[in-house]
Amino acid sequence: MDAKAGRRLVRAIDAIVASGCELNEPHYKRVPRGLDPRHSRAEWLRHRALHASWEQSPAPTEMFGPEALDFCLERFRAMRPVQKWLVDSL
Repeated sequence: MDAKAGRRLVRAIDAIVASGCELNEPHYKRVPRGLDPRHSRAEWLRHRALHASWEQSPAPTEMFGPEALDFCLERFRAMRPVQKWLVDSL
């Protein structure tokens, strides 16, 4: 990954985390062999995949009424920066 795309990914992740989304934990305990453990974004090299989620327990009451669609769309929009990064990077 080039440096510019890496910086954009970190900004996208920061944006979704600031909105309340959570990211999965790194899969690997260490940076995989063959990759530089001193890389400026080494923490992201420990992920085999990235996924974002938003959880609330108990489920919000909005999920059980006519506002459920708007509620879900709001959460999906909050996660859009990472989806946009992926589409732009392809």
